[in-house]
Amino acid sequence: MKNTLFKLSLLVLALTISQAQAKESTSETLTIHSDNWMPFNGDPKAKNKGYIIDLVTEIFEPEGIKIEYTITPWARSLILCKQGKINAVVGAADVDVPGFVLPEEALDFTYEAFFKLKENPWFYDGDINSLESQKLGYIIDYATRSDILTYFDQHKKTDKVQLVGGNNPLKQNIQKLVHHRISILLENSNVIRYHLKEMKLSDKIVFAGNLYQKPFNMYIAFSPKHPKSEIYAAIFDEGFRELKANGRVNEIRKKYGMDLL
Repeated sequence: MKNTLFKLSLLVLALTISQAQAKESTSETLTIHSDNWMPFNGDPKAKNKGYIIDLVTEIFEPEGIKIEYTITPWARSLILCKQGKINAVVGAADVDVPGFVLPEEALDFTYEAFFKLKENPWFYDGDINSLESQKLGYIIDYATRSDILTYFDQHKKTDKVQLVGGNNPLKQNIQKLVHHRISILLENSNVIRYHLKEMKLSDKIVFAGNLYQKPFNMYIAFSPKHPKSEIYAAIFDEGFRELKANGRVNEIRKKYGMDLL
């Protein structure tokens, strides 16, 4: 009897190991790239990687899909995703990613806003011509309104428009603003406020007007070249709706000091 029970125990153990190995061997990896853009996404090695990374991890990993997240300059991230060398980029407006596969659900609704040193009297009132009096800092290949892009192109050979890239371009622009190398910068309002708080500059650098009157949608955008992008978008939509309904989305947003959806 004992021998029989021992053999049954071994059989159960073998089946358990076999099932675990089979699950591991068939697990997928979702590769995500973006530049550092907290509170949405930050250091991949940090405990708190950002709202978007926490969210997609909770959506995809229960489905047996691991998240492999890497910090890469935004322009490079878009190229890799467009070519199908990675699965997705995060924090993209629809104008950033024409032809990419977007879910129905947006990650966030947010504004692009101007910021300045407190002593600078300039404030954006909707007149693009008012930018002529300022030196503007922005980030390479970030998408924005077409008339602003035209302004960038018209002033690309002057110091009135200064574009930066790399893994932490916003910090570069903030430092340039502090040292008077630029006089205003344009950035996602949630992102810059997060960085100013972290850098203890919230009293020194202040809001100077929204570029848009209405917020724009922000997405996780999947590669147009990957055969499972439509499936991944559907998984995201289902998972996001469930996490939003049970309050988990707002729990994650609270952790990063973000407004609730």
